[in-house]
Amino acid sequence: MAAVAPTLRKPLLHAEKQQDDVESPTETSTHTHEEKIHSNKITITKFLQSYGIYVLIATVLSLALMFWNKNPEGLALHTWHIFLIFVSTIFCIVLDPMPIAGIAVVSLCISVVSKTLDIKTALSGFSLPVVWLVVFAFFIARGFVVTGLGKRMCYVVLYTLGSSSLGLAYGVCLAEVVLSPAIPSNTARGVGVLMPVLQPLIVDAFGCSPEKGNSRKIGAFLMQVAYHANCIASGMYLTGSAAVAMTPKLAEAVGVNISWLGFFIANCVPCMLLLALMPLVLYFVYPPEVKATPEARELASKKLSEMGPLSRNEWIMLGTFLTCVALWVLGDLYKFMDATTTALVGVTLLLLLGVLDVKKDILTEKAAWDVLVWFAALVMLAEQLGHGGMFKWFADIVKESVSAYTTQTACALLVGLFYYSHYLFASGTAHCAALYGAFLSVALAANGPPQAMSYIFGTMCAFSGGITHYGTGTGPAYFAAGYVPLSVWWGLGFVVSVLQLGVYASVGMAWWKAIGLI
Repeated sequence: MAAVAPTLRKPLLHAEKQQDDVESPTETSTHTHEEKIHSNKITITKFLQSYGIYVLIATVLSLALMFWNKNPEGLALHTWHIFLIFVSTIFCIVLDPMPIAGIAVVSLCISVVSKTLDIKTALSGFSLPVVWLVVFAFFIARGFVVTGLGKRMCYVVLYTLGSSSLGLAYGVCLAEVVLSPAIPSNTARGVGVLMPVLQPLIVDAFGCSPEKGNSRKIGAFLMQVAYHANCIASGMYLTGSAAVAMTPKLAEAVGVNISWLGFFIANCVPCMLLLALMPLVLYFVYPPEVKATPEARELASKKLSEMGPLSRNEWIMLGTFLTCVALWVLGDLYKFMDATTTALVGVTLLLLLGVLDVKKDILTEKAAWDVLVWFAALVMLAEQLGHGGMFKWFADIVKESVSAYTTQTACALLVGLFYYSHYLFASGTAHCAALYGAFLSVALAANGPPQAMSYIFGTMCAFSGGITHYGTGTGPAYFAAGYVPLSVWWGLGFVVSVLQLGVYASVGMAWWKAIGLI
């Protein structure tokens, strides 16, 4: 895992230099020689990356020719077509032949041109609140950068916890644990609260950024810790994320009651253990280059002195930030404002008060617009699969498959299948809504303990979002920061998934027996 696969994002037609560049004869001959050597070492991966658009189209067309009219029994042909396009899109995202936004645009085009979806449905993902929450959070994060408040906050964190990279990782975990019960949107919590502090800390305090080519210095490690801490903390409380918050109603439909306190008691021990182990596992599997920073406190103190007192724009940024946090908590608690509207209010305040400039800060925030395109497309395709009955059909097949197993084996298989089915979803809420009730029903039919199964499926709704970069609203923002290559991101997601399932299968089960849950 320590070796990072190269991630090349080159267009089909490109040039290393412009035609009007002037080179000396020596440089020209050297470049020609190097190009000849390089051309003899073309790999299949580089070929796919160079001709990515053809791979994408060929993949979809091949699937269309081979399987387009071969839908499985019990599944509508229209839903089968959407599934083929969705799988092809994910396949091309894994190959990484071109930027993900480009893949998403091509997939949308094929969906419409093939008459699988009409244009209104294909573009419906761009109207989803969760997509715009991520975009607005990027703009709020920009405010921390332009005002310098992010730099100031990062030095405060560095002064307090910066003696080691592992200490910083545990600081992120602690922040998630404290914020999770009060902010029921894992996206608002991770992208709107923690990332604006974490990003400038990595860039300004440690001089680490993808542009400098030193992502492994500390940024890649901290981004992964932050993402998985977000998912784990979301699974500790019923109010940890929107997906988990759905589970009481879904469980009630099959005769199981879930309480906030019961859910917390069941999950507090295994989740806290995971938050203790996860940074250590990533520390050894994907270690940062910077491990000890004994001079951190002195450096932070010096920088804070140089910055002086808070400026006007910093006070405005701080006030806007605290207002957003308060509205994220109170707005959901008293049902008068959703998380996306709160983020929109924050961006509006920063614009009206002159902290952000439309031309300099909003229109140039490329990562936000990139996320808007590809995340909206993936969520839309996943939703259409749910509307078409794809996941109900899948649940029926699972029920038949596990009927021959013992209760313990059947429940273990169901948890595993439920967890890894999140590969098909670009939304934790969609994953939970589509499969939670079906899988819980299958588990109860296999004589699984009702309360325990309702809790573990709810927790896995949150955990499983970490296996991909699109599985939950927080993922696209952390991934778009550019510190971790796609292949490594998915690989580390799988490693953490094994840790999560292993802890629940051992310590989790022992804890549940101790409290009389099983």
